[in-house]
Amino acid sequence: MVAILSALSTVAILLVVLFVRSRGKRSSRPESQRQMKPEKFDTTLGELRDIREALRPLEHSRAASRRDP
Repeated sequence: MVAILSALSTVAILLVVLFVRSRGKRSSRPESQRQMKPEKFDTTLGELRDIREALRPLEHSRAASRRDP
């Protein structure tokens, strides 16, 4: 009788431990998914225009003098 009670209590303790472990893993999953997503850029349209202007190729002095009479 004592052997059956100790076996049942051991099984119950194992089930509780497994339940707590699985619950802890579930709560940590959304955090890891958030970290995998790339962060959005926080830029304004003015900053994007500045970047576009900076990336445009420089005009040669001869080409600029032809346009401006």
